[in-house]
Amino acid sequence: MKNNKGFTLVEIMICVAIIGILAAIFVPNIQRAKMTANEAAAQKNLKTFGLALEQYSMINYDYPNDLNLLVTASPPYLSENIFDGNPREGYIYSIAGGAPSGGTYFLTASPASCGASGRKVYYMNTGAQPSEADCS
Repeated sequence: MKNNKGFTLVEIMICVAIIGILAAIFVPNIQRAKMTANEAAAQKNLKTFGLALEQYSMINYDYPNDLNLLVTASPPYLSENIFDGNPREGYIYSIAGGAPSGGTYFLTASPASCGASGRKVYYMNTGAQPSEADCS
């Protein structure tokens, strides 16, 4: 009798099938958790930017014409400009009309890829809490 040390093809195929089943279960859960984290970050970022606009307005009695003033002011109201078109935590941030005007502002956080980086679009206007809508 030979003493074979190793795995048979059937044993290897069973291991591959088990790994495939586990991956099919866990990968969607990880993606869903990432989207939930991105959505929470989008809400937090909108509130942070709204607070920065309100603080600027309290000191200067108007909203800035240039959003970079919030970053370049001394002391700065924001540590970085999140409205540069680059996604942050899976979301792209914008402000209606390019800059606040007429004593109001309207902020938007849209997923960089609807359904992959987030499922909701968040909005916030002057003095309000963020509201949401499904992205499409």
